[in-house]
Amino acid sequence: MNLKQRWQRFRAWQLNPIEYRNRYSHTVMQCANCGTEFSDNYCPRCGQQAGVGRVNWKTVRNGIALIWGMDSRSLPFTLLQLILRPGYMINDYLSGKRQVSFPPVKMLLIVSIMYLLFEKLSDLLFPEAPIAQVSATGSSQENDFLIANYWSNWFESNPGWGFLTVTASLILPTWALFRHSPRHNRHSLPEGFFLQVFMATIIIMTTTLSIVCPSWVILLIPIYYVITYKQLFGYGWWATLWRILLCVVLGIIFFTSIMIYFEYFATGKAIGTKHAAIEEVIGWSVFLIVVLLLTAGTYLVGRFTEKRRVRKQATSAPVPENEK
Repeated sequence: MNLKQRWQRFRAWQLNPIEYRNRYSHTVMQCANCGTEFSDNYCPRCGQQAGVGRVNWKTVRNGIALIWGMDSRSLPFTLLQLILRPGYMINDYLSGKRQVSFPPVKMLLIVSIMYLLFEKLSDLLFPEAPIAQVSATGSSQENDFLIANYWSNWFESNPGWGFLTVTASLILPTWALFRHSPRHNRHSLPEGFFLQVFMATIIIMTTTLSIVCPSWVILLIPIYYVITYKQLFGYGWWATLWRILLCVVLGIIFFTSIMIYFEYFATGKAIGTKHAAIEEVIGWSVFLIVVLLLTAGTYLVGRFTEKRRVRKQATSAPVPENEK
């Protein structure tokens, strides 16, 4: 088998990796739970798996493996798909093919736990010299230092939720720019949430890999974003690239605005005189309104290009023989 045939075989697996087989199509089974006779992998009445009998060592092994997602909805298989076919796998999940996919939020938390354990093990094996922290002087600087230190400690203790908080800033820009895409049309905000859950999982896996590999491994994150969005939404390379770049710019502005509002209102940070505070709030509010208008403009651009694409496909479609 030459390289081209291997690539074609890999592409076929990317598009359709699951093959459902009935192992008991020629065997009449009796459900150990409800007593129903059937010839299938699962009981049609209660849903219990066929072939379940008395407890043995295999049952013990499966019970322990179930904690880490090693059952039929395998965590390793879902992570393998997320690495080799990220966009297609996410499209399968968003389109309703969820039976063989590990629950994404649970997967994110388990991968985060593995990342923390791996980081602690790396610190024990390869300890680094402690860095002396210089305390800030002045009430305002001290408050800044405490806020930054709080967020840093929270992010290190909760990497899953931390990365998800960062990637969540891309939900609205992704909806505005990719809602009218060729492959995954009518992209919604709830779907955008699960998309960023999967992307946060990829970021954590890449960050874990960077602990033992060179730092340039982090460059895999933007590469994975481009590949995932291209496979999921069906745009070309250039159309995907410029939309992602605009998504990142809008996401950074959204995230920065939210953090500044939180810093000024939720933490009660002193920002000087009342007049200066009002100017600061008005300035960021105007800036945020401009960004929202830009997001709305990108949504209208996507809607216009969708209509143009539909008209182009309609004009290029072959005319049936009976209408000639």
